[in-house]
Amino acid sequence: MEQRDAALMTGAKGATTLLFKEGKLVFPPENRDVAQDFPKVVKRIVDSLKPKENDVVIIGSADTLEKAEYGALAAALSLIDND
Repeated sequence: MEQRDAALMTGAKGATTLLFKEGKLVFPPENRDVAQDFPKVVKRIVDSLKPKENDVVIIGSADTLEKAEYGALAAALSLIDND
């Protein structure tokens, strides 16, 4: 929720935060395997980013690429601020 809210404040429409855990991309906090619903998307993300254990992947969404990027960055920064 906090990452999404941070993205919204920058003009993005949202942000999806995923965690790479035990070789899978999961939705925290319940750690539901994203590949169950989106296997092709997960394969593409994992092949492209090559995440390591406990890496976070944030996907920003917006009407423009710039707003999506700012939203994803704001969401990432909200994680750092909370540590």
